[in-house]
Amino acid sequence: MNGRASFASLLALAADGLRRKLGRNLLTMSGVFIGVFALTLIVSLGQGMTRLVQTAVSDSDNLRQIGLSGGLGRPIDDDAEIEIVGEMSEERRQRLRRAARARSRPGTFIGRRVRALDAESLAELEKIEHVEVARPIVLERYRMTAGERETEATATLGVDVTRERYADRVIAGRYLASPDAEEALLHEYLAYQWGLVTEAEQASLVGTELVLEPIENRAGGGFLPSDLMQRVLSRLDLSVLTDEEREAFPQIVAKLSGSMLGSDAGIVPTRHVVTVVGIVREMEPGDPIRVIEDGNASRVDVFLPLGTATRWFFEQPVNREVGFGRSYVVVDETKNVTEVETELRKRGFTAFSVASVIERIGGFLGALTVLVALLTGVALLVAALGIVNTMVTSVLERTNEIGLWKAVGATSGHVRTVFLLEAAMIGLVGGLLGLLVALLVQIPLDAVALKVIAQRASFPVRGSVFHVPAWLPIAGPLLAAAVAKLAALYPAHRAARVDPVHA
Repeated sequence: MNGRASFASLLALAADGLRRKLGRNLLTMSGVFIGVFALTLIVSLGQGMTRLVQTAVSDSDNLRQIGLSGGLGRPIDDDAEIEIVGEMSEERRQRLRRAARARSRPGTFIGRRVRALDAESLAELEKIEHVEVARPIVLERYRMTAGERETEATATLGVDVTRERYADRVIAGRYLASPDAEEALLHEYLAYQWGLVTEAEQASLVGTELVLEPIENRAGGGFLPSDLMQRVLSRLDLSVLTDEEREAFPQIVAKLSGSMLGSDAGIVPTRHVVTVVGIVREMEPGDPIRVIEDGNASRVDVFLPLGTATRWFFEQPVNREVGFGRSYVVVDETKNVTEVETELRKRGFTAFSVASVIERIGGFLGALTVLVALLTGVALLVAALGIVNTMVTSVLERTNEIGLWKAVGATSGHVRTVFLLEAAMIGLVGGLLGLLVALLVQIPLDAVALKVIAQRASFPVRGSVFHVPAWLPIAGPLLAAAVAKLAALYPAHRAARVDPVHA
């Protein structure tokens, strides 16, 4: 060996040193393997879940929808400055300002009624700039009779026929003819519960007449039993409410319980007859998902035209008084969603958009991924300590060998490079093995995760819960090699200082 030793010869010396203590070096490498394995899985899972959510709901229709709820709360102005007066610390002033702002926002608490979600307010919402359409979500429960079959609590949903919602899911019969037609689509699961298993048997329901009657407030009717409701109300302290709030309180309870307390404006007995014109199937992977609409349709048995459902909804005095529970608006372009959402909140409505929800979910998953990925750094830290121990031991065991290298012309730099190369090879090989095993393990884990999601999720999903970004296969092993090299700096420096005469 001379002062002009090639990099290849130094690399060969490093490989030979690793080979001679293979068992010990493999144990040291296992720490690096675990760290890169965990890092790859966690980052891939975070990236995959974010993509899965975004892919499922990020088409243009979803991103242009804003959901509305309530009618209770206070109008707010996010840009308004709230003044907190008095002598106090700035920290306390900020706390009180946050508390004041939180209390100025709409909520589900008993508060003064800003406005109901009724036909008039929806028409007003359509006049807001960039709003294309405002639609109510008419979700009601009826007692249903179909020949000899009777269902005590049947969920019905008003369908926007003009937008052909669920038209692509009709598997028997035809779609609804018009927004005001007294027709219905039945869900295939309801037909299955009736004992109609095959498609031919379910198709036989087309043309059947259904009788729908509002559910009264009685035990077993799907709403709160009156005795239970009275016991709950007796425990409430209404003295904390203002006169206006106490006046609104029975209306709210009426909507929840199904009848007006101390009022004749309860459930009005009515009887509606509709004709089944088609059978709709459950959602399948690949179907377009409308989060706001389909989220309310996950347990619906009967789909009615929106005009018909709305007309029947307002036949009940309590519904005319309280209005719709929820609605949604469709904005012309995705870029205008934030502006419209802010305007709706200023008018006192509780509004949320799919775009903002996706943004929050992405931010949460991203932060969680970073946090857990940092925790996996503990494994790399342990691996680094193991490398330090292994390399120090190697220097002590190879003192004579180092002396011989220097006797034949090796410089301190050559010795230092050999030990750094050994450490880097431990890190690189361990990192590559960790990456490879993580990629292989993702295959069965992905299948299991998708199966669990399919069993528990309201919507079918398609895709993978893991996604390996392009930078990860490169960054993972290189990071492991860099950590190993840093860990070997002290042992390599110690080896370079060996006195050849003493050795």
